[in-house]
Order: sequence, then structure tokens, then C-alpha cells
Amino acid sequence: MATSSSEGELNLVPYLDIMMNLVIFMIVSTSLVVPLRETPVLVPGKVSDGVGEDLLTVSISRAGISVLGPAGVARTDLPRDPGTARLDYDGLTAALRRVKGASVDPEDLRIVADRSTPYSEIVGAVDAARDDDTGVLYPGIELSTL
Repeated sequence: MATSSSEGELNLVPYLDIMMNLVIFMIVSTSLVVPLRETPVLVPGKVSDGVGEDLLTVSISRAGISVLGPAGVARTDLPRDPGTARLDYDGLTAALRRVKGASVDPEDLRIVADRSTPYSEIVGAVDAARDDDTGVLYPGIELSTL
């Protein structure tokens, strides 16, 4: 009996075809299942046009958050937590809810921060200004820098 010394080669092409089809299927099915959230953000040119004097302004600084408004809206200062240096987003939502319930109700909100402000703090302020138990507080948000 003669034995063959040549070994068979492993054909990977069918395996790779199946794997590519599975990858494409997973990408398409994930894109249909996971909803994408969009946040409308206004362009900062609105303030320079002179139209934005009636905007409610949330200023983020190293000291904390300040809520400034047009005439008739009282200034609210929310200092950072002394122990953790975190911003008070719940206090910001409560302050914006009070302004929303006042007789002077600005339609849009401007969030102002300097370039050294971490992006996570800006996103937290946007979330605090939009999300409320009763619905969306301010749908139009303008971002600008100092």
C-alpha cells in the first residue's frame, strides 16, 4: 500500500464568505434597531445679527454655572460642588424650569463656555436644558464660546 505524503490544503474562501455576510448582516440589523438621537443646535451667528438679545444664557465657567436672562429674568448662580468640582445639572434644570414658568419666557437658549471647558460639561448642560419630567424645556440651543 502506498500512502500519499501530500496533505490537503484548508480552503478558507467559503468560511470568509460566510463571515463577511454575517458582518454585513450584523451592521445592517444594528443600524435598524439602534435609534439615533439628534439635537437641534442653532448657529452662533444669531447673536451677532442683533436678533439674540432676548436669549436666555447659560454660562459655564470654572466657578460653576450662571443663568442669565433678558429683562425680567433673575440671575441664578450655581457653584461647583467643592468636594468633586462637579456641576449642578439638576439645579440647572430646576432654574430653567422656573424661568420657563415665569411671565418672561425666552424661546431659545444660549450656552456659553470657554475653550478649556470639557465637552462633557457642555453636553451635560445641553441635556439639563432639554430633558425635563414634563417634556422638552428649550428645543432651540445655541452654542458659543467666550
